[in-house]
Amino acid sequence: MQGIYFDKVKRKYLNKAPSLFIPILISVFGMAQTTSNQMWYTYNHQAIVSNKWGYMFDLNHRTTNFKNTRSVLSAVRIGATFLYDKDHRFSAGYAWFGTHFQEAQKELLTEHRLWQQYQVFGKRQKSAFFHRIRVEQRWRELMPSLGSSKGETAFSVRGRYMYQHQGPIVPLTNKNKLGVWWQGASEIMLHAGDGIEKHYFDQLRIIGGIVLLPSKNLNLAVLYQYINQYRPAISSHVNIHSIRLTLLHQFDWSGQRNQNGTSPIQKN
Repeated sequence: MQGIYFDKVKRKYLNKAPSLFIPILISVFGMAQTTSNQMWYTYNHQAIVSNKWGYMFDLNHRTTNFKNTRSVLSAVRIGATFLYDKDHRFSAGYAWFGTHFQEAQKELLTEHRLWQQYQVFGKRQKSAFFHRIRVEQRWRELMPSLGSSKGETAFSVRGRYMYQHQGPIVPLTNKNKLGVWWQGASEIMLHAGDGIEKHYFDQLRIIGGIVLLPSKNLNLAVLYQYINQYRPAISSHVNIHSIRLTLLHQFDWSGQRNQNGTSPIQKN
């Protein structure tokens, strides 16, 4: 009965969710904005260790500009996953973020983050997709030069919804030693807490590109990502154009084949 309930929720609400991004896109593009460029590098490790449990961790580094780059952020995320069934998963964990600054009183501002998420997986003909809802509790260190004392933190809660869809261009087979997939995704984030006031919109991400599969357990995503983010400190929206390089390592030690085969479906 519980599985039937999940399927009804997925059909009624989640399958319609991507259309919610349309009015948001119209509104954010009409606002005052500045632009920057970034490179994102990620190593993502995911493993299933039994029929019901798994774990994950990822390493992240971001730089600004495509030439004359400098570091802007480093992060580590870890967590545990409970597999309710083959299409529904619950995860929770901890993340550390460090924001790099130059010409500032403090060169690195830290953030401690707890997170919880729920994922629904599905297939549509030869393609695969998922919906992800994530909630984060964030403790962010503030810049002393902005009037806060050294080590002072701000607390906020952020909700995130993501839809990702992908399909094969060149399937990975015994004949084709390198598989190629297309991938597209979008994610919206809303938040509330210290210093945010009534600016509940945080950011919108739109992602697209290809995924290279040299093996069933390893793939490399080469993606373009557009971000529109509202920054209360400057009371303005910022456009970020970024290239994402994500190396994903997946393992299944439960003795059962992953329900999505060689699909690079999971993303964190």
